[in-house]
Amino acid sequence: MNTHRSLKALATSISGLLLAGVIATTPAAGAAKVKDNRPEVTLKDHGLVNGDGIKLSDVFSGVPTDLDIKVSNSPAPGKSARFTPGQLRQLADQFGLSWRPLRARPRIVIDRASKAVPMVSLRRAIEEELRAAHVEGEVEVEISRLRVKPHVASESEISISVRDLSYDDRAKRFAALVSVSEDSSRLFKISGRAYSLISIPVTVRHVTPGEIIKASDIAWRSVRTFRSNYNSITDPEMLIGFKVRRPIIAGKVIRRTDVTPNILVPRGELVTIQLKTQFMRLTTRGKALDAGARGDTIRVRNTKSNKIVEARVVGPGVVSIQRISVAALN
Repeated sequence: MNTHRSLKALATSISGLLLAGVIATTPAAGAAKVKDNRPEVTLKDHGLVNGDGIKLSDVFSGVPTDLDIKVSNSPAPGKSARFTPGQLRQLADQFGLSWRPLRARPRIVIDRASKAVPMVSLRRAIEEELRAAHVEGEVEVEISRLRVKPHVASESEISISVRDLSYDDRAKRFAALVSVSEDSSRLFKISGRAYSLISIPVTVRHVTPGEIIKASDIAWRSVRTFRSNYNSITDPEMLIGFKVRRPIIAGKVIRRTDVTPNILVPRGELVTIQLKTQFMRLTTRGKALDAGARGDTIRVRNTKSNKIVEARVVGPGVVSIQRISVAALN
């Protein structure tokens, strides 16, 4: 009996010691995870950095504040930095981090926070330099495809400076080195073509055949010179008051064959011949011997005197003569 009681007491004592050991080795709620006194960290999916350095916390989550130091330079604006599995393992070991990869070949890409330089700003800067040193008149450039698109750091301002600009007038090609921020040590090589421009009148709306073009329909637009030829209209006087023969698209080059004079006085039509001065206004009837649009000079026969005079078309069925021809009214 005494022996049985002794064994039971011993078993109870051993169970108590084992339970106490389990409780003692269980981490307290909310405590940081450590392994062999090393902080446990996990690899981030992606990184984005500002400024000039990549910190340990840009690579891993769970890095203690006292270990969060710069481990690499930041990539240039618009570029990325990549850490290979070997580099990640080296970082974890060097700084005493407990890191267990969750995939076979872990890696991380860290981008530099930046903003792209607008292409229109690059073109304008190069166009300004071309006008100042190489090209007379207006010019438009077309930049060749860039291997690396210029970026500036998000905390920096865009400041474009063109250097070493060269221009081949025969080939109409240019090349230049361009800096895009106050850090002028980083230069981008930019090349392309330059096109001379010419200003031409165009319509501000689509115009259909049969319509008469008015002054309010006309605006000026700069186009590349090669888009204009001998058949292109460059004078608005060749448009205003003219009748449209073919559809005209707003903003497009207009050809001479797209319009025709709006005949206000057909040949053989009876017209009013007038003479206006500051002190008098005389009129008589006549017959047009030629057809004419506004501003044209045509021959007109006075139906009363049968005299033939030259008169200028000023409106539908109306012509005007100079004072020197006043005798033709009689």
